[in-house]
Amino acid sequence: MTNAVKTLYERIGAAEKIHDLVTRFYDLMELEPKYHKLRTVHGSTVQEASHRLYQFLSGWTGGPQLYQEAHGHPRLRSRHSSFKIGTTERDQWVACFMQAWYECGLSKELAHECMPSIYALAEWMRTLPDAQEGDAKPPIHTHASPHTCLQKISQLAQTYQTGGVWIFDTAGQ
Repeated sequence: MTNAVKTLYERIGAAEKIHDLVTRFYDLMELEPKYHKLRTVHGSTVQEASHRLYQFLSGWTGGPQLYQEAHGHPRLRSRHSSFKIGTTERDQWVACFMQAWYECGLSKELAHECMPSIYALAEWMRTLPDAQEGDAKPPIHTHASPHTCLQKISQLAQTYQTGGVWIFDTAGQ
């Protein structure tokens, strides 16, 4: 018997839990006024975006490479280049994802493992420069300080009242 390490996909709960997470994410975007600016970026319907996010997260977490099988390499930055994504949209995307994560009952440990990368991806999708933060930073740059990243995520949890503030308590780290 081998002690194979489970993928993030398996630890999250595989296809069913990723589907739940993506469904809740887009439900929150539709229902919560605090995510209004993010919602406007998605146009009149979110059905296709929801399906693509599900496909992407499946492969990104170590499961079936559904996105690549259907669409080729994700090329996330170039695929998002036509959208106006600033720091507000980035922050709302991360906060909405965090709230969906919390409401789907995913663990604190997995959140600590996953959220810095989620934040880095959202930062890299930013297409508009910011007066304080400048141009979007590649994910490798964002990972340079996981502690700083968790602090930023904790601030977003508080600002957007995601319900999961306790997950990102960085005091004493």
